[in-house]
Amino acid sequence: MKKRLKNWITSILGVLLFIFAGVALYLGKFSVWESLPLFALGYTFLMAKDSVLEGLTMGILKVKSK
Repeated sequence: MKKRLKNWITSILGVLLFIFAGVALYLGKFSVWESLPLFALGYTFLMAKDSVLEGLTMGILKVKSK
């Protein structure tokens, strides 16, 4: 887990998705079934490497590898 948290760009995206899904669920904007994909996507980004963003943006966003 510590190794994955070093990839801070995707970790921030994952945490933001978790927060958005939680707040929307709390406020009643989404049902539980509608918020589950957001939680899953947030978890995916939290566990992913930063280099995944380069693939998702088709090479527009370049992430430096260490």
